Amino acid sequence: MNDERMQLACGGDLVAMAAQVFEGAAPVDAEHQRSCSRCQAALRRIRAVSHDVQGLAAEPVAAPPGLLHAVMARLRAAPALVTVDVRGRGVTMVADDVIAEVAVRAALSVEGVGYASVLASEPTTAGLVGLRVRLVVAYGPALHAVADGVRSAIARDVAALTGAALQAVDVAIDDLA
Repeated sequence: MNDERMQLACGGDLVAMAAQVFEGAAPVDAEHQRSCSRCQAALRRIRAVSHDVQGLAAEPVAAPPGLLHAVMARLRAAPALVTVDVRGRGVTMVADDVIAEVAVRAALSVEGVGYASVLASEPTTAGLVGLRVRLVVAYGPALHAVADGVRSAIARDVAALTGAALQAVDVAIDDLA
């Protein structure tokens, strides 16, 4: 079997066979599948996995004791909103999760960034927000240049879309893709 193309030696496409079993898709080449022992063996294995997955999905899952209380305690402790001064016209509140999502999308817009996650810190008394950004970037571009590009994109987009002022954007590159 060729792992890169996910094909059997006979040319049968394992991804298409998985779609056939899991999603009810039509066979790509029904005649070949009926007569090919490799395809028949692969379909048997895929059906067995499907059966196992369906069995596991049907089992009830009990939440660990104390989970609800732990989640609620974290939610109560987390900063919920950032206040943005709009110069006497009223107050706009933006959830820190919204600022983090804007920052994630800005980071992903930078060439070479394959994954980004962002945590927003509690706003300071001056209303400044700090962001901690974790990245997985492609091998090749200079890492400091990618980090600088991410900082610039985040600062630009967060200010433009939310009006929030950033105190700092700390970037950690955790892995290479």
